[in-house]
Amino acid sequence: MALRPGRATALTGAGALARRLRRRRGRGESASATELVEERTRLARELHDGLAQELGFVVMQARSRTDDATRTTLDPIATAAERALDETRRIIAALSRPLDEPLDVSIAHAAEEVAHRAGVRVRFDLEANVRAEPATQEAVLQLVREAVSSAARDDGAHTVSVALSATDVIRVRISNDGASRAADGLRVARMRECANRVGGELHIRSAPERGTELELIVPHSS
Repeated sequence: MALRPGRATALTGAGALARRLRRRRGRGESASATELVEERTRLARELHDGLAQELGFVVMQARSRTDDATRTTLDPIATAAERALDETRRIIAALSRPLDEPLDVSIAHAAEEVAHRAGVRVRFDLEANVRAEPATQEAVLQLVREAVSSAARDDGAHTVSVALSATDVIRVRISNDGASRAADGLRVARMRECANRVGGELHIRSAPERGTELELIVPHSS
């Protein structure tokens, strides 16, 4: 299974952006908001047209093999490529969103995008116009994507519910109507890491045939 040539641009785009920003800081310059948006848009496009396409190709080729011996070898590769593709899509989505977008709007976009790919319905109860620090916003969105994906892949859910409220803490609840099977250990570890890096708490409650509920609680300064 050979990779298609000619897709190196997306792999180097992030590094080139970082080098340009470091050179600017070294000269005491700062990028304008317009320049940052343009760079983010360009990088998202390169990732979509390059790396995401290659990972999708790897997954498709690996999953298309039908003989048992080959599948035994390729299934772990396909699974790893799918995770990398999910992460690439997460980065593309983050780069494509406005810098000052409210958290409730970002959550709705993130959950709907994953739910559409996974083939599940999503329901929302989101407090409007919630603002969060960029690091908190990114951690919440990553956890929402992981939770919706886990509901479909691990629990076999048909419907996922996402709720958001904000007082002195930001509280995100994600529940599903699945079978509450054993979750992917790596996926759970990533969700806990999201909570930990912004000083939050993640609680997971589940019962056989009654679905899973995740609750993220993060400090919030309104």
